[in-house]
Amino acid sequence: MIAELKTESDKIIAPLIGVFILIFCVLQGFVSNILAFRYFSASYRTNVFSEIYCVICGCDILITVVSLSVACCYLSGRKELYYSWEWYRELWGNLWNILTHLSVYMVLVISIARAIKIMYPFTAINAKAIRIATLIYLLVLIILSPTFYGYKHYFKYEWGAVALNKTKTNNNSEIVHGLVVNAIPGLLLAPLPLVIVASIVCVIKVNTDTKKTVISKKKRAEVARQSTLTVITFTITYIILNIPYAVFYTMFNINTYLGVPFHSRLGFKSHVTRMYVTGLTHILSISINSAVNPIIYYYRISQFNQFVKKKLMLNITSLNSIQPEEAVASCSQL
Repeated sequence: MIAELKTESDKIIAPLIGVFILIFCVLQGFVSNILAFRYFSASYRTNVFSEIYCVICGCDILITVVSLSVACCYLSGRKELYYSWEWYRELWGNLWNILTHLSVYMVLVISIARAIKIMYPFTAINAKAIRIATLIYLLVLIILSPTFYGYKHYFKYEWGAVALNKTKTNNNSEIVHGLVVNAIPGLLLAPLPLVIVASIVCVIKVNTDTKKTVISKKKRAEVARQSTLTVITFTITYIILNIPYAVFYTMFNINTYLGVPFHSRLGFKSHVTRMYVTGLTHILSISINSAVNPIIYYYRISQFNQFVKKKLMLNITSLNSIQPEEAVASCSQL
């Protein structure tokens, strides 16, 4: 089957995709998320939003690491490589599933928390309740891991990764099968409309409250514009890079009941669409999202922008200075 799918275009396109994943999603994403994690972790004890961002950055760091296997697969011309080991297929499949779901859930948490804070500025966000809810959600994801119920992952050539074999096992009832195979995609899809609603509420509330503040009209318009732009930037990026994956993942599960190949149902009969559209939607969009998040932080959070510039200046000065001690001392005053 794999030999039949290989064409001359695959020998060119697949390595190029691998290079992109390796450079942008893995290397850039890993380094920038480490910086973001360090920034937010400095105030996570006193700021609940920083604590949420720490979890998001942690998920994104792990997603970039897990994406390395996909990059290697594409660079090798879609060879199975590490996926030939059964234990690695199961580990990769379960990690990817848990991380992508937890990342989407944390975006929902921060969207709701932000909406509450904007609507009720003097209301304290209950950090303990968020921790408990997140822990429960994570436990549900772990408990519903397909490997615990005898389901296996297999190498999917079109994705450059692994997919779950959703064939019902004899040891599981219809209820267990439905929970494991269909509940997890539901957990991924459900937060999406809530995030959109929370973002709309934030935009409306910010613009309404800004009009009531006692500041100049020009200043008031700028505050509203900047706040609205920040919310819209995060929301649009989230929608563009997560909805395709959520829809794809949900529709893929319908295959269990219809018994029709997924790409055939969608009309993906050509080699290019079958080989790249599904794989890029399922894997690459999530990896790009993890790599793009710190870039948004850099341009929309001024303190993070200054933090990154300060770190870069310290490193550059240390490398170029003949006397490192003096260089660090001078840069620490910035």
